[in-house]
Amino acid sequence: MKFFIVSDVHSFYTPMIEALNVAGFEKDNPNHWFISCGDNFDRGNEPEQMRKFLLELPQKTLIRGNHEDLIQECYERGYPEYHDASNGTMDTIMELGHSDINGFDLGCEVTKAKLQPLLNQMVNYFETKNYVFVHSFIPYWMDTDWRNGLREDWEKARWGNPFKLCRQGYWKEDKTLVFGHWHTSKEWSKVLHTSEHSEDAVYDIYESKNFIGLDACTVLSNQVNVLVVEDDFIC
Repeated sequence: MKFFIVSDVHSFYTPMIEALNVAGFEKDNPNHWFISCGDNFDRGNEPEQMRKFLLELPQKTLIRGNHEDLIQECYERGYPEYHDASNGTMDTIMELGHSDINGFDLGCEVTKAKLQPLLNQMVNYFETKNYVFVHSFIPYWMDTDWRNGLREDWEKARWGNPFKLCRQGYWKEDKTLVFGHWHTSKEWSKVLHTSEHSEDAVYDIYESKNFIGLDACTVLSNQVNVLVVEDDFIC
């Protein structure tokens, strides 16, 4: 099977589709499988297109990101808090819910009806023969039992710095860990002596011995990274 993996697209649907086309992804090809490592929404202005695309894909695995947690927390709360504005969650709910701030509670109800079926399909991690896919990291404090982490364990794990945790030796599996969440430009800046977010920043896929980072900070770069690997499902 050929897997096409993206992460942290944040409602930038058009750049994602363009990148998938360049990578050769065909949604109706029985040998192509789509994986999102989370954070599909917030910040961009195409959440409805993103929602429809993800729902209609016939072959996919959707991994839950911290922004999926934020959206669900907000629409269940029924009103925005400060971080919902700064993270783009408030705008996503108003866009999907066809509301303004005065009708935000109704927008939450509409957004929940639209997004909950999609969120219900999401998993904390996905594993193939040679790879493990997560949003940010695993609940490493559970040692070898991380696969059985509770909801709160995985929610916490979605916020860490995966590059740092990998280098500190918390990834111990004999597989390659693939993640998003943390901008690759920060890692490239250490190698290439470039900046993190200025004109010379590099947002490409970052690969090391046993991990791969995907987050291209699309809101600044307008770039979406697509990792393509061939591997087998675990029977």
